[in-house]
Amino acid sequence: CKFYGKIRRVAMAKVIFCLVAENIINDSSNSLISVVNLVEKIEGQALPAVRPLLYFFVYWKKEGPIAAAEKFTFRIRVKRPDGSYLDNPHEEITEEIPAGKDRLRFISKMEDIPLQEEGDLEFVVEQKSEGGGWSRKANFPVTIALQ
Repeated sequence: CKFYGKIRRVAMAKVIFCLVAENIINDSSNSLISVVNLVEKIEGQALPAVRPLLYFFVYWKKEGPIAAAEKFTFRIRVKRPDGSYLDNPHEEITEEIPAGKDRLRFISKMEDIPLQEEGDLEFVVEQKSEGGGWSRKANFPVTIALQ
């Protein structure tokens, strides 16, 4: 195999952190984010059950020059304790960190999450590479337990 030309690295945004909460308030007028009740564990009387509403927050940072816009594609998946994944309503999400900015806040409202067994429910961020493959960039586990 021969390759001619220059090898070019494409800048990709990276995840700084992610979390799951009962509510997230984004005050864009003064650049503040309020996380209401970080969710690390969900306890219930019986399983299966349904969690009516959670928010998943992902904080991205640009890796390329701040003067250039940076577009990237990712997806959020929820992995059950048995290793299977919940159906994904948004198979791909494309966002852009505009020129002059270096960070992006992404908030996903997640409704009616089925809780079927005890263990860790893992909220996973996967990013699409230039070649089209997916790689895991971050995760946040929430423990499901009976009281």
